[in-house]
Amino acid sequence: MKKYSEEELVQFLTKDGMELDGYFVLGPGRTVCVVQFNLLFFNQICNDLLYLQVVDFLMARGRYFDGMDALRNAYPDVKT
Repeated sequence: MKKYSEEELVQFLTKDGMELDGYFVLGPGRTVCVVQFNLLFFNQICNDLLYLQVVDFLMARGRYFDGMDALRNAYPDVKT
């Protein structure tokens, strides 16, 4: 089974045309980059190993927010 590189995971996560269900905030302190993704999309097309790699990659680099309200509350000065 292929282990995906960090660059490949970033490209996968930021692919255009995804419906958006989840939000990860990446970056130290208040340096914020929002990566949006669709969990259903992952579940449908990804094998378990890729899914786990993606989750591990994101959780190691940011905080997970379940929806935009939580994101806005955590970062009120960031336009979403």
